[in-house]
Parts: sequence; structure tokens; C-alpha cells
Amino acid sequence: MSAATDPGLIANAQQTGLLTCHYNTEVISLERSNDQWTLKTAQDSFNHATVVVANGHKFTQFEQTAPIPAYPVRGQVSHINTTEALKQLKTVLCYDAT
Repeated sequence: MSAATDPGLIANAQQTGLLTCHYNTEVISLERSNDQWTLKTAQDSFNHATVVVANGHKFTQFEQTAPIPAYPVRGQVSHINTTEALKQLKTVLCYDAT
């Protein structure tokens, strides 16, 4: 997926050069050193100041995320363009409607 085909906030952030997305890339480990995160994959490693862990049911696979009381929930994440009706929502739609 590229910034040209990814609508919304992510695409805009990528266009500024302040956000780098690595899609379809399995991260084997996370390491923190000298105010940088190193993400290791089977083929490469990436260094970033900030990391967003968004790996669904494997969220607690890393040493740094293991203590977080998160649990897998069957379902999906849908990224949709907003509408006037959706803009009126004052809450996030999520699992179990809570």
C-alpha cells in the first residue's frame, strides 16, 4: 500500500516524511537503545524514534508488550472514509460496544 492509495490521515502523514509504514513485515523483536527503537525482521532492521504496535492477536508477543493486559478478540478492523453522520459520533466503535 502506498500513500497514493491509502486515504486519510496515514497518507497525509506519509507525504510529510514524518511517518514511515512497513506493511506486511513481520517484526521478530523490538529493542530500545539511545532513544531509538530497533525493529528486527528476518531480513532487515529498522530504527525509529516511535513505534506503533498494531499486530492484532500477537500484540503481547514482545517483551515490552507482554505485561499489557490485552487479549485477542475475534473480529476485524475496518478503515472507512468518514461521512457526515459518522463525524457526529462522540465515541469509538469497538468490540462488545463498550
